[in-house]
Amino acid sequence: MRRQNFHPLGCAENRFYQQGFTLLELMVVLVISAAVLGVAFISIGPARQSAELKNAAREVTSQIMFIRTLSMRDNQEMRFVIHPDTRQYRGEKPNNLDQEAEENDNLISGKLPEDIEVEVYTAASEKNQDGSLGFRFFANGSSTGGYIKLTQDEKSYTIKINWLTGKIVMARDDKKTS
Repeated sequence: MRRQNFHPLGCAENRFYQQGFTLLELMVVLVISAAVLGVAFISIGPARQSAELKNAAREVTSQIMFIRTLSMRDNQEMRFVIHPDTRQYRGEKPNNLDQEAEENDNLISGKLPEDIEVEVYTAASEKNQDGSLGFRFFANGSSTGGYIKLTQDEKSYTIKINWLTGKIVMARDDKKTS
């Protein structure tokens, strides 16, 4: 009687039994995996940039709201200042409004990413000699008003500041240029 060897997994061993994968099967799996990863990488790129712009707009909006809240809490004027060329922003304490930016004891400060363009519209009285532009918030919550528009790769967000109420609203601009 012929003795039959058994594989550890329970399969009877015979000459047609194969262990592992062929080189061709491995190559097919690698090509499919590379194609899937390539498509995923291409689709993630624009989403990352869009998220970067949205996060920057949210951060600026949050900082402006913070300055407005401090102004009402402390019953004093305060300013949010942004420099469109350097993309730096800061919040200024009321006792430092007339001093140079380097000497200010800033409440907040930050810088937007390099690839984000900044457009600012504000009252003429809030334009500084160094090219920075500001928004003044008063103790009653009102402000000098205006807007900040952040743009990156034809997508943009506008942060509007109402002059009468001081209300701050961030909105995505859906205009598409063809």
